[in-house]
Amino acid sequence: MAVRNVDSQWPACDAQGGEAPACTVRAEGGATSPQAAEKVQPRVLIVAAPDVACDLPRSAGGQFAIETAATGQGALAMMASGAEYAVVVAGYGMPDMDGLEFLSALRAHWPVTVRVLLTGSGDVDVAIAAVNRSHVFRILTRPVECGLLHRAIQECLGRHRRVAAEHKFMEDALGGSLSILSDVLSLVNPSAARRGQRVRDQVRRMARRLGLPRAWRYALAAEFSQLGCIAVASDTVEKACSGEPLGPEEQAAMDAHPGVGSRLIASIPRLDAVAQMVAGQRRTFRASETAEEPRARDPVVVGAQLLRVAHGLDLLIHSGRTREEAVEELRRRPEEYDPAIVAALDGPAPEPEAEEAEGMVVSELAVGMVLAEDVRDIDGLIVVARGQELTPPLVARLRRLERVGWLEGAIPIRTSL
Repeated sequence: MAVRNVDSQWPACDAQGGEAPACTVRAEGGATSPQAAEKVQPRVLIVAAPDVACDLPRSAGGQFAIETAATGQGALAMMASGAEYAVVVAGYGMPDMDGLEFLSALRAHWPVTVRVLLTGSGDVDVAIAAVNRSHVFRILTRPVECGLLHRAIQECLGRHRRVAAEHKFMEDALGGSLSILSDVLSLVNPSAARRGQRVRDQVRRMARRLGLPRAWRYALAAEFSQLGCIAVASDTVEKACSGEPLGPEEQAAMDAHPGVGSRLIASIPRLDAVAQMVAGQRRTFRASETAEEPRARDPVVVGAQLLRVAHGLDLLIHSGRTREEAVEELRRRPEEYDPAIVAALDGPAPEPEAEEAEGMVVSELAVGMVLAEDVRDIDGLIVVARGQELTPPLVARLRRLERVGWLEGAIPIRTSL
């Protein structure tokens, strides 16, 4: 079997003599080998180093799979397409880019991948820059003995397992923190939570049409753009969402909510950019920012303007405009709304989902069910907004309200997918 060769500049390096090594991976576009089917092997990508790629398979002993790329851009394209590698071994001299530039890009977008640099014997300055700029785990000098490289990769795989475990822990902690914030907002101010969901859906569509990278950041900022409304009265939020005039104190509370939400989000690790987007959601557009297309601009500025446009659209629609009328109104106000982002609203409106609902008594509610309509108390105030997925705190709240007589009738639950 051959090492997977991605860039056509290299010939495939077949194993010579003896049994074919078990470290090989699926041929490009082909099926997974029987060995890989039995156990998923960690994958190692070797970039711009054909001298080591051809020798390494014979020493791997089936402990990891090897793939190669002849250029830095080729390797980045492979990873951008979804390929995951535990270790990347890169030569310093690449035909298309600087090896340190490649490893820095790797660190920025795939921080869990462990990085190894191959250099010439006297490149001390390169080695120092590799540690300072690219945070490489190992630096090996050429020519490198195959056994040494094999041992270095084994060390890197061990480090990858530790880093991946820490990363998974952080992801779980982050998800838990966001879930708590979402539950709190849904309990305290369901109208704000529902508006955040509508804005999130619109921002997702705009980000997709604009081809923005790492679009999850914008969707997250949109969903929690109303988080600061936990400090605003629910009836004030309902008035603001429907375009009704607000009193001075109500207006001050609505003006302050982006800052409140931003401070809450900023306390969560790795969400600084999202917090800044939330803080800037009411900032008036500046025409000087149109010099570049949205993809090339500062993501924080783009995110803030996505929120501003989506909120403006939502406000106009809930004030009685049709979607077409609302989009045209935003288009007529280029001094307030970024024309490039408003242009992403063009095209047919999303088709409303056909929903089937079933009325359930509160005692039948379960975690994971989705509300088909707003749940209101006996005074008509929204308790939980339509489209909200029931969580343990929400189920407990509905049961408590029923016990004290504040809820009447069946709860409409969505039954269609």
